[in-house]
Amino acid sequence: MKAIQHFLLLIVLSTLGNLVHGQDEIKFTPAFRSSDVVATEGAINSLKNKFKAQTKVSTYFSDQATRFLLVINPTKLAIQTTGGQVMIKYNLQFELYDLLADQIFHSFAVTTAGVGKTEPIAFAVAVDRLNFRNELFKSEMEEGISKLLSYYEQNCERILTKAALLKDTQQYPEAFAQLSLMPNLANSPCLERYDAIFTQLWKEYSKHHCENIISQANLLWAADPSKEGATAVATFLQGLDLNGRCHDSFQQLINRIREKLMNDEFDEKEFRRMIISGEIEIEKSKLNAISKITSAYYNSLVSDNYIIVD
Repeated sequence: MKAIQHFLLLIVLSTLGNLVHGQDEIKFTPAFRSSDVVATEGAINSLKNKFKAQTKVSTYFSDQATRFLLVINPTKLAIQTTGGQVMIKYNLQFELYDLLADQIFHSFAVTTAGVGKTEPIAFAVAVDRLNFRNELFKSEMEEGISKLLSYYEQNCERILTKAALLKDTQQYPEAFAQLSLMPNLANSPCLERYDAIFTQLWKEYSKHHCENIISQANLLWAADPSKEGATAVATFLQGLDLNGRCHDSFQQLINRIREKLMNDEFDEKEFRRMIISGEIEIEKSKLNAISKITSAYYNSLVSDNYIIVD
């Protein structure tokens, strides 16, 4: 295992949110950072299991990798051994951190304690006593989220400018990462510009990575081989260059759809027209596809300085 002082990201899954126009609700990926010797494998697993459980019940944690981290830094305050039992007390410092902005927006601390036959067991007990649904924790999290929303509201134009520059230099994962999790964008004056940049970014990405796009379109079709499924595929493929490098793969997809549907259910001309239409819908299937791109980018960001726990 690498040096303990690195972050230990507890990434449960590797997809982002599916909300249109950014992520209206900020969700945090739990992370663990400690230079204390308590950060043994057993202690790490205790935290990992705790946060896996919390993602199912807490409104603040995501079961997905996001740009927003809740970093937990445990500091040992006291330890005492009595009658074969280890009693240990910790201060847990929480930091609400934005990976892309490289900024801590809020921090707070809680104290917890545990008892066990060994220090790792006592630590596991202390972790298990954490309650992420109490009013104090809720108040601190809401304060941090408010600061995050304010930051993006005040800086959305600057962020979109950066995304556009990344697009222009064909740094597509980086550009998608800038756009994908801008919170509360639905109520932002930047919405129109966001849509324009996203549309052009998707078109350019599709041109250079059309085989990946068509591969995912085939999965969409396999999941719903119906008239409605064909419409969903056309929507997903909007912006694709039908005469470009992936012409043959696209034609094979057309043939699969035609084989399944009757002539009165599938109009190939209309299908093609939908794909080349000027307006690109930003919907769930596209955001699912982009989640894979951005997750890989986030992993590349942390690869040198972080330990990813999976």
